[in-house]
Amino acid sequence: MTRRWPAVAAAVVVAACEPVRAPGAASVFADGTDVGELRGANLREASGITASQSHPGHYWLHNDSGNEPELFLIDSTGAAQMRVRIEGVVNRDWEDISRSGDTLFVAETGDNDAKWDTVFVHAVREPESRTDSTARVLATFPFRYPDGPRDAETLLVDPLTGDWFIVSKREEQSRLYRYPAPQRPGMLVTLERVPVEFPFRLAVGGDVSTDGREVLLKTYDAVYYWERRDGEPLSETLARAPLPQPYTPERQGEAISFSPDGSAYYTTSEVELDVPQLLLRYRRRP
Repeated sequence: MTRRWPAVAAAVVVAACEPVRAPGAASVFADGTDVGELRGANLREASGITASQSHPGHYWLHNDSGNEPELFLIDSTGAAQMRVRIEGVVNRDWEDISRSGDTLFVAETGDNDAKWDTVFVHAVREPESRTDSTARVLATFPFRYPDGPRDAETLLVDPLTGDWFIVSKREEQSRLYRYPAPQRPGMLVTLERVPVEFPFRLAVGGDVSTDGREVLLKTYDAVYYWERRDGEPLSETLARAPLPQPYTPERQGEAISFSPDGSAYYTTSEVELDVPQLLLRYRRRP
C-alpha cells in the first residue's frame, strides 16, 4: 500500500466525505455522485484507472505494490467484468494506467524510498474478448530521471503528440518530466525535466481527455483541471494555473479518469478502515 504523509492522512479523515468545492471561477464539473462500490474483484489497493476502448462504458484498474500483475475491467457501476493476468512482468509498484487507442500503458513508477535508478512503463494490448484471462506485454520502456530517483504516481499520455509526462509526488512542489515520442522499447532513456513546478504536492493520478484538449491531476485532497489552447504543447498548458474541481475526499484516493466522451470524470480509492470503496462520477456542468 502506498504510504501517505501523516498530516495529509489526518486532514482527509477529518474531511470525511464532505465535497471540496472549487473556489473562485465556476468549476467545469459538478459534485461527485456515488455510482456503486467496486465489487467482484480484489481491488483493495486500486491505484490507477483508465477508460477502455475495446469495451465501451468500461474501465481498467489495477492494484499497486505487492499485488499480482493483473488488470481488472469494471463497468460504470463498479462491478468487475474480467480479470487479466499480465505475463512476463511483476508488479513492483504499479501506480497509474493510461491509454492510447487500444494500447494500455501501465506505469511502474512507484518508489516510496526513492531507491530505484530505473523505472518502467509497460505497454499491453487491450484484450478484446471477455474470455481472455492472460495478456502479454507488447513492450517495456525503461527510463530514469535527470535529478535522481523519485516517487511518481501519475502518467499522462498526450494523444495529440504521443509524448508521455510523469508527475512526481513527494517534493514540496510536484515536478513534471517528459518522455518525447517516439518512445524506444528496451532502451534506457533519461527523461527531460520540464520547468514546471505545480502549486501542490502529493500528485497521485491524472488523465488527458481523449481529444487531448483537457487535463486532470489529483492529489489526496483535490482535483485540478487545465484546458489546452489550440496548437499548444501540453507542457505549456500545465505551466498555467489550474482550475480546482469538485472532489469528495477519499481515504486513499489515487485513481482518476475521464470518461471517453469527456462528459465526466471518475475517481476511486484503496480500501482503508473499512470505508466503502466507491466509484464516484463527476458530471460536466451544462
